[in-house]
Amino acid sequence: MGRQAVGGTGVARRSNLEEAVLRELSEPAATRASIPRILGMLGERFGLNVGVLWTPDEAGTYLGCAAVWHDSGGEFAGVAAALRDRLLAVGEGPAGRAWILQEPQWRSLDAASVDRSGLRMSAAFPLVVDGGCEGVVEVFVRSPGRPDVGLRAVLAATGPEFASFLRHRC
Repeated sequence: MGRQAVGGTGVARRSNLEEAVLRELSEPAATRASIPRILGMLGERFGLNVGVLWTPDEAGTYLGCAAVWHDSGGEFAGVAAALRDRLLAVGEGPAGRAWILQEPQWRSLDAASVDRSGLRMSAAFPLVVDGGCEGVVEVFVRSPGRPDVGLRAVLAATGPEFASFLRHRC
């Protein structure tokens, strides 16, 4: 899992990003509206094209899009709109598998999955606190391969706080 597909990672820059994410989550005024900013911070740092936060319905049978971010080029607005309206069955795709297994999942998108956007890889990271998965961050990039080790490290470091934020403030 050590191969990097997206952006290089410096420990100091990663630490600064972790601090920025944690600061955003701890703001007294932080709400669900803060989540696209957090996805944007991750996206800009790691060269992501689209980021989504999936959260479960009350019955825990589906994941719905709670927030979405896409890079500023505008070419992914259609992808973002489609994701906003999508429901994933638990276990469906990387996000559904990450939800069940409570560990990161990824897949290269095959030709049938790749539309005009050119997205080639999807990676999903569960947000777990106290043994419960409160949501999943899924990212999409044009670069094939495995998710960046720096991205995995940032989400591992901030995931429990992010999950707690979702549990108590959203």
